[in-house]
Amino acid sequence: MNKLFDEKGRLFGKFSIIDILAILMVLVLVAAVFWRFSRTERYVDMGPVESGVEYTYQVKVTGVRGFTADAIRVGDEMYSDSNKILGKVKAIEVSDAYEIGENAEGELLLVPSPERVDVLVTLTTRGEIRGGRYFTDGIEISKNNHMGIHSKYVVTSGIVWSIG
Repeated sequence: MNKLFDEKGRLFGKFSIIDILAILMVLVLVAAVFWRFSRTERYVDMGPVESGVEYTYQVKVTGVRGFTADAIRVGDEMYSDSNKILGKVKAIEVSDAYEIGENAEGELLLVPSPERVDVLVTLTTRGEIRGGRYFTDGIEISKNNHMGIHSKYVVTSGIVWSIG
């Protein structure tokens, strides 16, 4: 029958005490990381909630063709990628889109795109304000957030430009 430790202090003649301590430290570290990141917070207090608040925000859609801009109409309902209501189109502002071009000397310049436009879509919706954060139909509307939007006539995406 073999001894538990040999004359050099190794477990079963293969593992030293240092090896065993290193393995135990790794196992404890893995368990701690798993415990830390597997917990879910049940409740996060975001501050006071104002429900049923009507607010306006703008989504900037950049570099689209003219027919896409024409398909966005005042009064249309806009929806998210998950088919949740984002709001009703209140106003549309179409402006030139810019692209990088080159002049005769080889310098790079921003020049108006002959085929593309930028569209600033103003949406009005009714939602909640929780701790200064805006929500509509369960979707957070935050400045500089990229979001997919669509209506009955158009599918596109843009960036939330302003809220308020």
